[in-house]
Amino acid sequence: WDSDATTETFKTVAQAARVLAFMPGLVTRRAALEAMRMTDQVDRPAVDVFPEFACQLYSYLLSPERREDLHALVDIGAGTLDVAFFNVFMKEGEALLPIFASEVDRLGAHYLIAALSGAEGRPAWTDGESSLSDEEVGRKLGCSPNDVCSRRSLYLSSVAEVFNLATRAAKMAYPTSPAFQRSENVRLFLCGGGSRIRSLQKRFELIAREAAKLLGIRFQVSELLRPRDIVGKLESGFDRLSVAYGLSQNAANIGSVMRSATLEPVSGRDVVETEDRDADR
Repeated sequence: WDSDATTETFKTVAQAARVLAFMPGLVTRRAALEAMRMTDQVDRPAVDVFPEFACQLYSYLLSPERREDLHALVDIGAGTLDVAFFNVFMKEGEALLPIFASEVDRLGAHYLIAALSGAEGRPAWTDGESSLSDEEVGRKLGCSPNDVCSRRSLYLSSVAEVFNLATRAAKMAYPTSPAFQRSENVRLFLCGGGSRIRSLQKRFELIAREAAKLLGIRFQVSELLRPRDIVGKLESGFDRLSVAYGLSQNAANIGSVMRSATLEPVSGRDVVETEDRDADR
């Protein structure tokens, strides 16, 4: 979102897709190239592009549980671990989301499977097997559960390192946050398919306990809030639908993710001006 070139590329592709959808005939490479050449003839915002992050948070931003100031979000997908520290505050009815720190690394659920399997062998794996215990993985591979435990620990340490890197960057970017003064909790949202893996859940619970003792930061670990107008049991979790749910709403109500270049004048709390006692001396 900070990159003009990347943002414009996504907008161009979205516009071309809309043009292509209305063109007669089959969807072919030639037709797609023609649609790309026609994007400058389409009035924007016929199709617009939004940061995934803002759509994920839509249900929280409109809920009575919404609080202002520092938050964190960890999205553990199949391929990547995404960490973001951001502010939440309202200005003239609009939710503004300055991001103070973000990290992305290839530490998703598939990399956990790779870590667990190690060099013991390469049997077929399914996504669901990322939740197997050390004993179950050991039986699958014919190796010691202790070896599996060691490999899992290395993976979980890498996850913690990425999260701690983002935490330190956020503290440098926004040192005045009450969250860093031991006065307020930081809501930490865990989402993505990997967030349902018990060993990862336990690691972030441990991270929260250690952060409270060592850094004075109190993390409140939770899932993304499920809105009341969602129907169904959603056994797989609301977070799998969170982006689509945000995109189904009025675009004007989606939180505005602020670019790094605009963060300098932004403050989540109003500054109270007081008279200088020496002003008339």
